[in-house]
Amino acid sequence: MPHTAARAPGSSLGFAAAGVRQPGANVVSERALPAITYEAIVELLQSEVDRLPASSRIHWGESFSECGIDAVAFHDVVHRIESRYQMRFHSEWLEGVDCWNDLAERIERHLVDRRDADERGGRRRTKKTPYASHAINLTSTDYLGLSGHPDVVTAAKEAIDCFGCSMPSGELADPYASVVADFEHELAAFLGVERAAALPAEHGPMTAVFERLVGEGDLVLIDRDARPGLARAAEASRASCRQVSLCDDRQLIRLLGDTQGRSRRRVVVVEAISSVTGGMLDLPRLLRLKAAHDFVLVVDESDSFGTVGGGRGLAAHCGVDPQRVDLWIASQWRCFCGGGGYIAGRDPLVRYLETAGHDVVSRQCLPSAVAAARRGLALIADDHRRVEGLAERCELFRKLAADCDLDLGESLDADGPVITVRLGGPYRGMEIARSLLEQGLHADVVSVASAAGPESRLRVRLTLAVHDEVIAGAVRLIADTIADF
Repeated sequence: MPHTAARAPGSSLGFAAAGVRQPGANVVSERALPAITYEAIVELLQSEVDRLPASSRIHWGESFSECGIDAVAFHDVVHRIESRYQMRFHSEWLEGVDCWNDLAERIERHLVDRRDADERGGRRRTKKTPYASHAINLTSTDYLGLSGHPDVVTAAKEAIDCFGCSMPSGELADPYASVVADFEHELAAFLGVERAAALPAEHGPMTAVFERLVGEGDLVLIDRDARPGLARAAEASRASCRQVSLCDDRQLIRLLGDTQGRSRRRVVVVEAISSVTGGMLDLPRLLRLKAAHDFVLVVDESDSFGTVGGGRGLAAHCGVDPQRVDLWIASQWRCFCGGGGYIAGRDPLVRYLETAGHDVVSRQCLPSAVAAARRGLALIADDHRRVEGLAERCELFRKLAADCDLDLGESLDADGPVITVRLGGPYRGMEIARSLLEQGLHADVVSVASAAGPESRLRVRLTLAVHDEVIAGAVRLIADTIADF
């Protein structure tokens, strides 16, 4: 085995600093390393290098020029590695590679970026369906491909080793509370707000808003294109609820004017990126209305956090101070895959919501979820290439769809990974989706209210796992299928 530099385990939880003993920390596992780990990549690469003529054997860190490795020998090894991992290295990936250690690091990086290698290798196994062997999945919300990242997985495992699979109690409660507090501080700093609180998925942030923030005598104005779960939670609250079109300034201004002085508090709830239409919120315009009509603004960033604004979300994307929004929420940690959510904003408001009784707002985030989210957040903050790569895929899909005369509605001029294609009547969408699935493409169908009545749309969610050639084929298939109906 050649000499390699020591590598950090990938966890930022700081268990040792918290004084927590990791059970079994000194036990060395006997099972084989998975093919995705850096150590296994080094072993595989060494085995391929050993097949070169004896005169070409190398010291691991020496440059190719120093040890006489020519382009033929180098590409011979690269081609065999491609065959072993069932992947193809683009020429730009190999630029600047000057020794075998450089090559090992490039393989590790792009095994993570190109998730097809993971799926073919069987590291991520899914339940088999009649189309599982060939279907292109355009429904995943793992936008940045972090759910299987080695560092994220390692962090989650270390959290389980330290705190177990359930909520820590007894002597572990205080160290775990310190870990959660550190994560919340890092999240608030990343978002550019005073305070953030981590909550369980879906119900935590929505309960904080619709059970703790609003009550009798309040009015909730919610975007009619918000996802159904958000709308149902608003309608189930004790406040009065009205669905409005945030694209219609006159309707919103009229409602705000009519309720001035008649409602204790007016709260406008909207998604940064609509999960139904794919449209993006015009935040500067809404903030101007907020300044003129005095309402509380709550923005759900489930689909925009990690995908726009360099990963920091809608405020960074629009160049707006995030503290001008009263409350940011995310019902799901879609980009950093922790299986939870957050509320964030000014310190007094977030502190008020997070200190409510456990029957109102639960903060029972599992250790593995917090650990995975914290490591995922660090990966997003340290390297913008994932966010930029996702943006390039989204731009390509929109361009090719426009070339094929597909009607993308509000999502055409938006940014972000949610794109919808208008299909027409409410029943036509299911027939088209069924035909696409039979041809190997899985996408959702959503219903959108319009002046002419309900209309169906094909919803596409793009991730880093969907590569350029797949996007081109998917757009052609969608266009051809729609033309057949």
